[in-house]
Amino acid sequence: MSDAYVINFGTNLDRRQLIAAADAVCKMDRKREVVWDVSKFTSVPWGELGFVADIMKKIKPFAKIKIIKNKIILPNSTWKAALKCLYALATPAAPTELYVGSLDASAS
Repeated sequence: MSDAYVINFGTNLDRRQLIAAADAVCKMDRKREVVWDVSKFTSVPWGELGFVADIMKKIKPFAKIKIIKNKIILPNSTWKAALKCLYALATPAAPTELYVGSLDASAS
């Protein structure tokens, strides 16, 4: 994972940060693994799933070219249900692996 593009989110979803991260992924200079670290989120942002799905749909043409695979670092297993709901709205453009815990634990 040494060449992975890592996006660390804080304790909740910030729309501006998500938009900036999506833009940065689209502008990557080469195809890379992308790590979306939401492990510090304190709750599932259920009300924002539609917004996140819209972002996923908008960057999908770029993501197919730029992302080798996604790794999503989740705070707990409840998040897997949230992602199933999200993926019903928009499927990831690249293979996606889910990890529960912290970024440090998933790197080992």
